[in-house]
Amino acid sequence: MPVLILSILVGSIIFGMIGIVNAANDSGNQTTECKNYFWFDDATNICAQKQFCGLYMYQGLQTFDSKAQCEKALNESKFVPYQKQNITCEDGCKCVGAVKSCETENGKIMIITAGNSGKIITIEVDKTKANVSVDLEQETENNKTKIKATLSDGKKSEIKIMPNTASETAIAKLGDLGFTVELKEVGKGDNAKPVYELTGNKQGKFLGIFKIIAKVQAQVDAGTGNVKVIKPWWSFLATNI
Repeated sequence: MPVLILSILVGSIIFGMIGIVNAANDSGNQTTECKNYFWFDDATNICAQKQFCGLYMYQGLQTFDSKAQCEKALNESKFVPYQKQNITCEDGCKCVGAVKSCETENGKIMIITAGNSGKIITIEVDKTKANVSVDLEQETENNKTKIKATLSDGKKSEIKIMPNTASETAIAKLGDLGFTVELKEVGKGDNAKPVYELTGNKQGKFLGIFKIIAKVQAQVDAGTGNVKVIKPWWSFLATNI
């Protein structure tokens, strides 16, 4: 009888220890589980995706399941009224929050959106929006607006081509691929210049047999409108690319 009681007690202790170990493992899984989220924080102005693991939250970090949710929250949190940014609403422009609508020299309406530091982050004409990764400044004369890019060497270059024209140029060369548009600097030294880089996916056939989708780009000079098409090095082996 004492042997039976002792066996029961030993069994209870063993099962109890197993339960503690399992609970610890479960707790560890909860803190080390990894998942991909779209995110931004106080130091970023874009929505990116990366893997977060464990207790990853910190002050200012916001995470989302979809890019659309992230960008909506980013727009709402990063933009503050012009009055708080000490940004001037130039003559001929209309300003609402962090968004200005100004008439260009050719009569088009350009929508300029700024971040919380006042830096221009998007320009839009005729519903074609370009993300901006160069420093831009705005000039207004006779109620007409022009913008200039400050290049890495300190030189300024006027943006004479608007994003809608750059998009039309790329479509004429490559077809309508639902391009993403970025205004950026390319080249170095005397060859540096601002361009619109338009990126899209184009479907074709590799060796005339296999269906493929390739990333193609058109770089449109923001000063002259000249266009350069960039395709994968192997595109000569594919049709319709």
